[in-house]
Amino acid sequence: NLMVISAVCVMAIPPGEGRYIKERGVFYITATFSVFAYGWLLIILMQSSPNIVTPIEGLLTLGFFGVLVQLAYWADCGYFDHITCWGGKSGATHPARRRQVELSGTGSKESAKASRAYYRINATRAVTGAAQTDVREERRINSVLKTAVLTNKGSLPALGTFEVGAASISIGDSERWAEIQVVRHGNVLPPASVDYVCRCSFTGQGEDDIAAQGRVDFGPSQQAATIRLEVLDEDRQRASSGQIFELTLSSPSPGNQLGSLNSCAVKVVRENSPGTFIIEVDHISVKEEAKKAVLTLKRIDGARGKVSCVVNTQDGKAIAPADYIPIKDMTLEFDEGVLERSVAVPIVSDSKYEGDEDFKVIFSSAEGGAKFSDECNGGPERAIAQVIIECDDNEASGPFDRLWVKLGINSDLCILIASEWSNQFDEAVRFEGELTVSAISLYLLALPWRIIFAFAPPPRLAGGWVCFFVVLAMIGILTAVIGDLASHLGCCMGIAPSITAITFVALGTSLPDTFASMNAAVNEEHADASIGNVTGSNSVNVFLGLGLPWAMAALYWTLFASGDAEVAWHSRYSAEDWYVPGMAVAFAVPAADLGF
Repeated sequence: NLMVISAVCVMAIPPGEGRYIKERGVFYITATFSVFAYGWLLIILMQSSPNIVTPIEGLLTLGFFGVLVQLAYWADCGYFDHITCWGGKSGATHPARRRQVELSGTGSKESAKASRAYYRINATRAVTGAAQTDVREERRINSVLKTAVLTNKGSLPALGTFEVGAASISIGDSERWAEIQVVRHGNVLPPASVDYVCRCSFTGQGEDDIAAQGRVDFGPSQQAATIRLEVLDEDRQRASSGQIFELTLSSPSPGNQLGSLNSCAVKVVRENSPGTFIIEVDHISVKEEAKKAVLTLKRIDGARGKVSCVVNTQDGKAIAPADYIPIKDMTLEFDEGVLERSVAVPIVSDSKYEGDEDFKVIFSSAEGGAKFSDECNGGPERAIAQVIIECDDNEASGPFDRLWVKLGINSDLCILIASEWSNQFDEAVRFEGELTVSAISLYLLALPWRIIFAFAPPPRLAGGWVCFFVVLAMIGILTAVIGDLASHLGCCMGIAPSITAITFVALGTSLPDTFASMNAAVNEEHADASIGNVTGSNSVNVFLGLGLPWAMAALYWTLFASGDAEVAWHSRYSAEDWYVPGMAVAFAVPAADLGF
C-alpha cells in the first residue's frame, strides 16, 4: 500500500502537474495511525504478550479504529482548525480587557423610529454588499415592541420581561461599535433595570474573559435601550468563527423577569467579503398541480465578486423521475452584487394517488470564497432544504393505490428497484470492450462473478442496508475463497505461507486500492483522496481487519474454549519455540518474521 500505490499515484499524474494535500489535519491523523498500527503489532506480538493476543489487546486494537474514525471526522469537519499557539505569557495581551460602553434608551415612539432606521441601514448594506443583520431576528424586535404597546392599552401583566432584540448581530470589519438592543415588554409602567455581562467568545469562562459588564436602567414606560460596545482590533484578529463576544442579560430588578431570548452574539464580517449562503425557507410544501417547487438561496454578509454553488436533489419518499425531475450537479452562479437566486424543481403531476411525498434539495461546494451559514441544515459545508409534495389526486383514482399508501409501500420505488435490478443483469452480461483476445478472455473469466454479484439488491432497497449486508457477505465469501486458492497455490509451488501472503494475497487485495488511488491522483485537484486512501487503508487493515477477528478469537479462546479445543490447541502449538508445557490456552498469533 505505502510504497507501490504511492509510486503509482506519482507516476499517474500528467507531466507538468502536481498535487498537494489540502486537508492536512486529516492526513496527519491517518498517517500517524498508519505508522502506529505497525508499531502496535510489534508491541502486542513481541513485547507485552509474545505470540499471544489477549482479550484486552484485541479489544484495544479494535478500539483504535473507532478513535481513528472519530478524530479523522473531527478534523474533516474543521474542529481542529482553530488550535493555535498565541505565544507569550498567558494573559500578557489578553483581548478581554474592559472596553468603552455607551448606553442610550428611548420610549416606544422614539424606539420605533430607531427601528425603522435600523431597517434602512440593513437595506443599504444589502444593496452595497456590506454586512447586514438577520432580518428574522429584527422582525422579532418589532413584534416584541408592538406587544408592549398593545399591552399598555389594556390590563397589565404582573411582571415585566427583559430580552435582547436579536440572538445575533453582524457588524462590518471597519465598524468600531456594536449596538445591541434590549427590550422590555409586559408590565412596562414602573422603572426597572437589568444587569448585563459581555464575555469574549475566544476565551474560557473565567473572570478574566469579561469584556464589559454593567446595568441598564429603564424609566417609566420605557420599552427599549441600546448598549453600544467598543470593538477592539484584537477582537477581530482573534475572533473564533467571526464571533467576537456574547452579551448576556441577568438579575432583573424585582417585579421583572428574563425572557427566552436573553443573550446576543456579536459577529464580525468583512464588508468586502464574498458573502454567506442561506436558504430563505428550508422546508416548503407544494401541490402536484403547481408543477414546480421554487427555493430561494440568499447571499448575506457581503456580495463581493462572483460566487457559485452546486445544486443536487436527493430522493425521499418522492422518487425521481416518477414524482419530480431530478437536478444533478447544476451550478448556481451569483454575479457581483447579486443577493439571491432561485432554483425551480419540476414536479410531475399524475393521476395516481400516492399520499404526501418528499425529497431534498442540496446546495453544496461553495466557490469564489463564499460559504454556507451555520444556521443552514447541513451547514457550514452545505445547505439542505426539504420539499413536500402534497398529493391532490383522488383516493379512488386507482383500485390499489390507496392500499399501497396505507401499507407504506411506495409503488414508484418498487417499479424503480425492479428496473434497476434488471439492469444489473443486463450490465453483467454486456460486453463493452474491444474485440481482442485478451479482452474477451478477461470478460469470460469475470462473467460468472459478474452474474453472481448482479443478484445483490439495488441500493435503493431499504435505504441501501440490504445491499450493504448482502454485498458484505459476498465479499467475505469471495475473500475466503481467494485466501484458500492462494494457500493451495503456494503449497503446490512450494512457497511458504508468509511469502504467499505478501505476494499473491497482498497483490490481489491491493489492486482495487491501486486503481482507486491512481484515478483520484489523476482526476482530483488535490492529493487528499489518493494519499488518504493509502494511509487510511493501512490503519483500517490493522485496527479493523485484524482487530475485529482478533478480539472475537481472543474472547473465545479465553472464555468459551471447550476441553477438546484446549487439547487440540496444545497439540498444535507444542512444537513452537515459545510454547511452555501447561501454559494457559489463548489466541495464538506466532510473530515469526514480523520482527528481526
